[in-house]
Amino acid sequence: MSICLNMIIGKWEEPFLQAAVESSVGLCDEFIFIDTAPGNNPNRKFLNIFQNRMNYVFEDLTFDKLAPKDPPIVKIIDMPRGEDKDFSFAEARELARTNTESEWVLRLDADEVLHEKDITSLKTATEDNRFDVIEVAFYHFMVYPWLYQYIEPKTILLRTNNFSWINGVHEVPNFSGRVRKLHEIKYYHYGYCRGQEEVFKRWQLYAEIDGRPPWYKGQNPATILEGRISICQNFQGEHPKVVQGVLEQMFRDVNLFQVKEIPRYSMTDNYVGLLLITYNDEENLEQMLPTLEATLDYPTIVHVIDMGSTDCSVKIIADWYELQTNSNLMDLSIDRRHKLESLSKTMNSGFKYLMSRQECNYIGWIHPDMEFKTGWLSQLVSVLNVYINIGKICSWNTRCPLPDTIEPISGHEQCYIVRRGVLLKIGLFDERFIGIGGFEDLDLNRRILIEGWKVALAPTSLVYHSGMQTRSKRDTSAEQIYNRQWYQTKWGDTKDGEMFI
Repeated sequence: MSICLNMIIGKWEEPFLQAAVESSVGLCDEFIFIDTAPGNNPNRKFLNIFQNRMNYVFEDLTFDKLAPKDPPIVKIIDMPRGEDKDFSFAEARELARTNTESEWVLRLDADEVLHEKDITSLKTATEDNRFDVIEVAFYHFMVYPWLYQYIEPKTILLRTNNFSWINGVHEVPNFSGRVRKLHEIKYYHYGYCRGQEEVFKRWQLYAEIDGRPPWYKGQNPATILEGRISICQNFQGEHPKVVQGVLEQMFRDVNLFQVKEIPRYSMTDNYVGLLLITYNDEENLEQMLPTLEATLDYPTIVHVIDMGSTDCSVKIIADWYELQTNSNLMDLSIDRRHKLESLSKTMNSGFKYLMSRQECNYIGWIHPDMEFKTGWLSQLVSVLNVYINIGKICSWNTRCPLPDTIEPISGHEQCYIVRRGVLLKIGLFDERFIGIGGFEDLDLNRRILIEGWKVALAPTSLVYHSGMQTRSKRDTSAEQIYNRQWYQTKWGDTKDGEMFI
């Protein structure tokens, strides 16, 4: 079944063009590019190289490794844009469609990339004669390749003679025939990873072409994406291979979890996200959960990861959540695993989930073997609200004598909350620590301190923690030895408390 890529290439520098085209090579045997800026198009060199074909190596890209056996048809059609206000994207796409010889059209922009894992499924779908349109979904990345909006499904493949393009700027296909919905397949839009000011300029241009009121007039380009970023989520998948090099180059100086200081939620949604990891903890949970319910005095989301419990741990939590009446417990989710995994990986999975909940401004960890005292949570939050230089604040373990002061003091304990922005800046837990052999938190603390924040204890936040309940259920001595050695290798010492002196 023949498929033709239809793509419009304008005067904008397109850093994702090569990845977009390469991602479709395994699917298409015809390519039509509409050049809307002939003679002044910074992308034309690439198009000419691509047209000259598959044995040309362009910046480490060898096309013939992906290409079909017979050289595909490649056409570059000039369509001068003229005055922007007179330009129609629908007409440009129609020019590509009417010059297409293949049975199917693949619609893809120069900043949209297919994932290699989906090529076979898309090709197979075009072989089903019952359908004329194939609809998938896509990831729409905003500012960074790890923040995305999940946008509505879109048609991506259409039978060439069963549709036409309408509308000037935000052109849409007007089609007939049956639609096959493959929403498990997603393609990737990277155009808004180019920076807010450039996106702003393009939006202004589109508004002029479309004849709409200039509603962007007077707006600050540096804040134009705020509202859209506010509903973004953290992308936890894997970007297509063809674009990973581009992203690495563009974001080489940006930490994986770092974001700009842009308001991302209203303060009314300023929740705490708490991770609870369980493993055969029914006896502990029966004692802990009532104290948690009685003491939650701040809006909270709880995420539970059960590591393959063979007892009634999960049922106890589910039943408790169904019957509990504390209005500050906004939501509870349970992720059931089948086996014990390393603490670092499990913590990262749980923290990523909570960080994807944009209402959570603070991320924390609680244990099944804890007993919570009144005010423990609001006291932690109040410390972070008052002391802006504290990145991680821990409860005071009531098995220890209280200090002479009620002010935060340097140190760390196992019940804590961390500013979401700190985790976005420094990253999560080092997954090279194995099992539950310790040093994971020490490593995180150290990175927090290096970035200029403090790790502290709040004597007014009281939690009893018996400790080591999960670790004591099996021999973790080898893991502890390994983790100590890795920590020593990484930092040159095994400091713990001395870090806070």
